[in-house]
Amino acid sequence: MSESVSLPPYFRPPLEYPDYAFHGLLKTACARRPDAVALVDGEIQMSFRELEALSNACARAMLAEGVGVGDRVGLFLPNSAEFEIAAFGASKIGAVFTPMNPAYKEAEAAHQLGDSGAKILITTAEGSAVVREVQKELSMLEAVIVTDEGGGDARFVDWISPHSPESLPEPEIDTAEDLIALPYSSGTTGLPKGVMLTHRNLVSNYHQCVANHHITDRDSGLLFLPLYHIYGALIMGALILAGATHVLMKRFNVPDALRLVQEHKLTLFYGVPPALLAIAHHENLGDYDLSSLRYIMSGAAPLPPEVRRVVQERTGVLTFMGYGLTEASPLTHMNPPVEEFIREESVGPPVSDQEQKIVDVETGTTELPVGEAGELIIKGPHIMKGYCGRG
Repeated sequence: MSESVSLPPYFRPPLEYPDYAFHGLLKTACARRPDAVALVDGEIQMSFRELEALSNACARAMLAEGVGVGDRVGLFLPNSAEFEIAAFGASKIGAVFTPMNPAYKEAEAAHQLGDSGAKILITTAEGSAVVREVQKELSMLEAVIVTDEGGGDARFVDWISPHSPESLPEPEIDTAEDLIALPYSSGTTGLPKGVMLTHRNLVSNYHQCVANHHITDRDSGLLFLPLYHIYGALIMGALILAGATHVLMKRFNVPDALRLVQEHKLTLFYGVPPALLAIAHHENLGDYDLSSLRYIMSGAAPLPPEVRRVVQERTGVLTFMGYGLTEASPLTHMNPPVEEFIREESVGPPVSDQEQKIVDVETGTTELPVGEAGELIIKGPHIMKGYCGRG
């Protein structure tokens, strides 16, 4: 009998990816853990069964507005249960959600809504007021639904309540080709561009995240990262897939974040360097019990070694860095959640099933040897289809 080989925690084995649409994440979790808490939004605790039912009703409300396969649904919202209900609802009819920064002003909102061709918009009363100023420029926008009081538009709860929470017939979706999400890049090289992400892109990346960081239904995470940003969407999707609970925050502040970790005994914490530094230097940090956390992951910007060390020392929680980009759904690299394998100033090994190489910046094709600086080229099931309207 051959001796078994113990693989190191940084080994990322090939994975099998289910051929289901984005909403298959929720459907599968609901089948496994229907009554477990899927999300917490303030005083609201919503089970997987409730999230499934509400997204079914939302999908029917979208159908009643004439939204169908391939149509765009704008989500101009802060972190909220309504954002997730609408995202899964859009998937259930083959529509595409385009998430928008709730801090957008008129010109920014008009650009994304116009460029994406959004047919309906779900937003707050404040967001509705912003869009109203430019709505005459948006010929494709047919309806605006608001999640709170004011604005004179249809209210989200009233909009979905007449509709059945029962499952819908599955739409015809080619998971490898059909889009589910159209987030927009930051626009550092010009106007923001729509990043075309397919169902397979997102589903694959969530499986990569869950498998490579051993996330299970015993985990739970804080989600103050904005859902309109691909980093926040990753955490939402990964925790839904795992059948784990996530706790939403509309705006980050240190005392509330620490209180929520303690109150809900959260196990996973995802953040960015400024937020982690603010936590590490919080004067009352010692008043909070963070012992339930098994790791803190930082992304969206480089994590300086001295910041990683002070965060880990002050919190007592394993801290490391990961890396990604919107065009990769977004996760491409992350350190293993094991102290001895974490490398400071490194984003960690690639996720499962990702091919990569470093090439010369000038030629874009000449592969460079280990240790040489160049451009990172990656390939995998999580890489975008392209940019909207740009091939």
